[in-house]
Amino acid sequence: DFDSNGFTVSNAFMTNAAVPVICARGLIDNPVNPFTGNPLSSELDHPEDFLYFMSVDHNVRTDSGNVFEPAAWYTYDPGSGDIYDTAAWEYNGFY
Repeated sequence: DFDSNGFTVSNAFMTNAAVPVICARGLIDNPVNPFTGNPLSSELDHPEDFLYFMSVDHNVRTDSGNVFEPAAWYTYDPGSGDIYDTAAWEYNGFY
């Protein structure tokens, strides 16, 4: 970060989708995806809960496109703070 003072660590929840938004922040006003023309956005821009799945079976032959092997699904509350706080996560089932 160009305006940072030293090294810091954030335990805020984010995904790879947040990287372009973070990289463009403070450098590009109203950044857009160069391939689609859509404004850059990420989960960080939305305060509501998110549904995520966690699988230990990573197989590109069966888990590709929009089809995934059954796995545990969780809802995360981004307003709860630390991602390591188990109270921020709610188990939704195995689908």
